[in-house]
Amino acid sequence: MPGFTRRFTRIPTREEILQIEGIVVIDLAPPAPATGAGTGAVLVVGEFEDGLFATEPTGVNEVFGSQDMLTKFGNFGFTYANVPSQNPAARRHVSELWNGNGFLKTFNLRAQRLMIARVDTSVGEVAFEPLICISGNSGPFALTVADDLSLTTDTGGPAVSDGLAAVVATAAGAAQAFATINSGDTFGIRIDGGPQINVIFGAADIDQATVIAKINATTGLTTAIVATADIDLLGVQAGTGGTVELIEVTAGVLAKIGHSAGSTAGTGNVANIAAVTVAEIVTIVNGSAALSAIDVVADTGPEGVLRLCNVNAAAVSTILVTTTVMATAAGLTPLDTTLTLGTDLAGGTIAAGTRVRNVGGDEWVTMQTLDIPADELGPYLVKVRPAFDDGNATGATAGTVTTLVDQSDVGSLTVTNPNALTVALTEPQMDAAYVAAMAATLDEASVAKGANYLLIARRSDTVVREGKANALKATECGLVARKYVTGDPLGTTTAQILVNVALNRSDRVFYTGKSLKVFVPNIAVLGATTGGLGFTDDGVLTMRPDGPATTICAIRPPEENPGQDVDGLIDQFFEVDTFGETLTIDNYKAFRAGGVMVPKLDQVTGMNFQSGVTSSLVSGRTTANRRKMADFIQDTSVTLFAPYVKKLNTQFRRDKLRGLWETFLATLQSEDIPQNERIVGFLVDDSINAGNTPDSLALGIFFIQTVVRTLSSMDNIVIQTEIGESAVISTQGA
Repeated sequence: MPGFTRRFTRIPTREEILQIEGIVVIDLAPPAPATGAGTGAVLVVGEFEDGLFATEPTGVNEVFGSQDMLTKFGNFGFTYANVPSQNPAARRHVSELWNGNGFLKTFNLRAQRLMIARVDTSVGEVAFEPLICISGNSGPFALTVADDLSLTTDTGGPAVSDGLAAVVATAAGAAQAFATINSGDTFGIRIDGGPQINVIFGAADIDQATVIAKINATTGLTTAIVATADIDLLGVQAGTGGTVELIEVTAGVLAKIGHSAGSTAGTGNVANIAAVTVAEIVTIVNGSAALSAIDVVADTGPEGVLRLCNVNAAAVSTILVTTTVMATAAGLTPLDTTLTLGTDLAGGTIAAGTRVRNVGGDEWVTMQTLDIPADELGPYLVKVRPAFDDGNATGATAGTVTTLVDQSDVGSLTVTNPNALTVALTEPQMDAAYVAAMAATLDEASVAKGANYLLIARRSDTVVREGKANALKATECGLVARKYVTGDPLGTTTAQILVNVALNRSDRVFYTGKSLKVFVPNIAVLGATTGGLGFTDDGVLTMRPDGPATTICAIRPPEENPGQDVDGLIDQFFEVDTFGETLTIDNYKAFRAGGVMVPKLDQVTGMNFQSGVTSSLVSGRTTANRRKMADFIQDTSVTLFAPYVKKLNTQFRRDKLRGLWETFLATLQSEDIPQNERIVGFLVDDSINAGNTPDSLALGIFFIQTVVRTLSSMDNIVIQTEIGESAVISTQGA
């Protein structure tokens, strides 16, 4: 070929083309097909047990699956001593159980994307400070009498603990009458809680020596010993856990050997010297005046290990444990080494749900997990809420919260409240906390920008008003168009629901009524007796239906009526709880006319909502699928057109933009594949009729007028029948 072949993946300049003769091939990739904006993103505002608060920087977070949800925002309540579901948030507010609990609001919730805005309902802060400690093993430990611990701190030392004391149980003998023993006389003896052993005397067992011999031969131990003219009976286990119990079998036989029926315990400061527990060592150390004088305190650390700490939280505080038999046996390490607070802290976590108490025994739980770096001196500040969160907790004056119930793997900690903890938040204060969290979801830089649906765990009149305002403002200020799914309090009658919905009219408000029953394992694990307020023995709760309604809207395509058969999508909710009111067809007619979505259990199709309506009564804005589909199309237009904003207003660019838009709409119309049809048809106009005059174009304004006819839902199927012997059937020829 008299020239060269050149290939470009862009349009070359004229200068590049003229550089050499030949063939120029330009391979341009077509624009990526427009798949449409997201439609199933749900934003939940509620009270959770852990994680960032919405009002903190980057506080609104997306979660990716159930495990990620638990990691970021915690479970239902907390686990103490392997018992879960304790001290959950939002037991009762506005006279409704679990009104605000985010875990329960998201229970069985499904979405294509899920975002969480956690509400800050704290009543103040507590401060933790670390102590320099040395840890050992979890025991029990085989030790001997008089073993002790020797410690030195920056306060003083070496100082020695009280020594171990342990004496076997000894039933001391008294006046006796060995000579009166008869053949067959029997008494029982139980040593250290073991089985009863019966000692049966013979005719020759009538003096001290023969009686001792018979008893020891029977028990196989040195149970009986000489005590001058009498006999003492001994146990084996040295310590307060050892016992010698004597049982009268033959009447009067115990008196003959100088004893009486009953039990005698061992003595000392441990139950069993051969198996000394961590708790016993903690008690001995904390009761030793010499160690208290140098600020040493013992406690049980994570996984039950022995821990010795210097409770002087100053940065220069130190601790040293000298090698002794007891220190070695307890696994304390390092021995004979001085540890300093500022340089020998291991770091770790202080878990959310850590319990603290004041001097009166009132209890609070921490609201966020703290990650503590190694050698971080503190103090570590964290917000708290009342442990029993029903709106009735009292407060605490500054400096009175001093008891730490749950230790952490950071080491021993001290706790106090630098400032007063307030009483439980009032209902208006709770509303204000929710309003603040909702305001954080309007940040265009937040992940909440992409939320299609707003679901709020708390229901109060103030929250409902603010939820509606939030959805409207999010839509107006450049975020993805937002719908608010809400409803009435549990137990509200039909008549009152229709009154309440009238106060919240908008096609961006999907208003639900009545309630649904669902089984929650986290409720059943404790039951009513152990769990208390809000718990049930069968684990069944009655919940507002706004969560299930949100699931349907988020999972089903936007053009679909949420009142259709949803293929078991919400069948975990197994019963409509009407609180005694009978729902007839007339009730459901009134709900539909009033703009309320109410669940209905069908024996064939399962649980669904009777009518997919918005709370608006404005013509053309009453159906939920119209609002959802309009948002989907409009949000997609923003996604497609945004890259062209502020670009040069050329005819080529305007034509390309229109082409992208028509291509997207054509995929919705799907003329070639009728089963994929999502709209009836569309019209796009960017002519002068749409407003594109030379003047408007010169001002940088480009109009694209779009009309889309959506598909209606098949709300009614009319089957007209005429059946009977006299029915007339006509036949028409081809």
